[in-house]
Amino acid sequence: MKQGNSAEEAALLGALFDVLDQDGSGRLTFKELDCFGQALVEGSEDEAEKSASQYMCAALVEFCNGLSRSGSTSCTKAQFLAFEPTNFPAKDWGVMVGIIQFIVTTPPASAQFLRMIASKMA
Repeated sequence: MKQGNSAEEAALLGALFDVLDQDGSGRLTFKELDCFGQALVEGSEDEAEKSASQYMCAALVEFCNGLSRSGSTSCTKAQFLAFEPTNFPAKDWGVMVGIIQFIVTTPPASAQFLRMIASKMA
């Protein structure tokens, strides 16, 4: 899931993958990706975050649809890092990078929030 190509961004997205990988399998399932999208929507605090979250959710749907077409229901870290969404405005991506930075610098709280979202989906 890359918007820019910087090494910093790749490291940030790699750290996000690790937080989202709730079962420690080294793969993200559609449920884990869905939990991430739900967490973004529920955690958005202002219009900028809501807009960025909507674009990220659309990108996640695009990503999962691509995986589904190839017969997969999960992705590796390499697949996650390589995906480039077709429509994610730079302004919204900048906001999303800030949200991702928060998630990866607060992994216990973020993981707990993701578990709470997953329990609601069960």
